[in-house]
Amino acid sequence: MAGAGYFILVLHEEAAMDAGHGERRRQGQRQGQEPVRRNIVIITGTPGVGKHAVAGLLGARREEEEEGWRIIDINEAARRAGLCGGMDGSNYDRDADTFDVDTGALARVMKRRLEGPGDYIVVGHLAPYVIPSDGVILAVVLRRNPLSLARVYAERGYGATKSRNNACAELLGVIAYDTLKRSYARTAQFDTTNRKPPEVAGMALDSMRAAYHGRHHSDEGLAIDWMLDGQGGGIAMLSRITAGDGQPLGGSRRDDDYTGGGGGGGGGGDASS
Repeated sequence: MAGAGYFILVLHEEAAMDAGHGERRRQGQRQGQEPVRRNIVIITGTPGVGKHAVAGLLGARREEEEEGWRIIDINEAARRAGLCGGMDGSNYDRDADTFDVDTGALARVMKRRLEGPGDYIVVGHLAPYVIPSDGVILAVVLRRNPLSLARVYAERGYGATKSRNNACAELLGVIAYDTLKRSYARTAQFDTTNRKPPEVAGMALDSMRAAYHGRHHSDEGLAIDWMLDGQGGGIAMLSRITAGDGQPLGGSRRDDDYTGGGGGGGGGGDASS
């Protein structure tokens, strides 16, 4: 899956969504119903960090351990629900080369997909905006050096604006911040720079096992801050990302790029591997 542009979402539905889930759970318990056994692991992060590759490896590893986990791709869920439209639609931002997705509608789609008992791996950058905390045992945020991401975007053929927007979003830690703000039971960040997907999946699997069995893991609570990076710091990195030298960081679009917006607020977004 490919990615789109940087996004800022103001979702006033978030608090109500979490509160609604909690109240329904309490009502069920008061009525003597058994709470639904649901374990959700989120894999999220900026485009190009390797979300889908890592999620696929995690699903395969858990299946080998005879603990089947169903992988749900948020981008695919949005597409199947008809929330993405086309390049000639009103939700396509031609300047940013992104599609706006109604996150309120997508949250309802995901709620239905996750209603039943079971173990789920949910992958996509929009996870913290459409997945409430109920049932989430671990949120994995994959990170990557923004300058490394710029090279990934060039290989993918992203346009200059999209590339810079996404790289700046990673530099500022937008998705990491919004995931932490969601207050999931556990959140872990992993740097994928110069690491192959199997290595990253191995680290995430350790956290996943710990969360599943209710144990503490050393990676919980660790933060990655590119603004404090030793290679000249965030300001130097930002200057390189936003350099107005006329050299594009990308090119043509990919037709599976989606963004977040609508639903509860404005903005555009990204979704990718």
